[in-house]
Amino acid sequence: MRSKKHCGKRFQEVCIEFIESEIVRDEIREESRSLETILQFATARYQVSSSQLRRWYNHYIEWGEYPCETRAKKQKFNQLSKQWKRTKVVSESIVSTLRDIVEESPEFYIDEIAEELSK
Repeated sequence: MRSKKHCGKRFQEVCIEFIESEIVRDEIREESRSLETILQFATARYQVSSSQLRRWYNHYIEWGEYPCETRAKKQKFNQLSKQWKRTKVVSESIVSTLRDIVEESPEFYIDEIAEELSK
């Protein structure tokens, strides 16, 4: 049984950068190795399962950030949400505050709106 490796931000960066460099190298050489082949090569090099590398890489492609960064943001948001007073009834003051936030900053994402609403 393999010992569990620490998969922090730097390690994820190295693995994803390696996968991307191999893809670019294939494009330059005009080769067409599959992503699976590249993942197998990275698995042997970094001793992380190919399914884990695939999840990291897909997350990076979809969200544009490393999985550990997303996890840290989620933990921060969860800590903030525990401090908020949650009610099942939405009062007129909450609606008007929400309307003001959206009118002032229409480019905000839902989590940013929720953070502003909690202030």
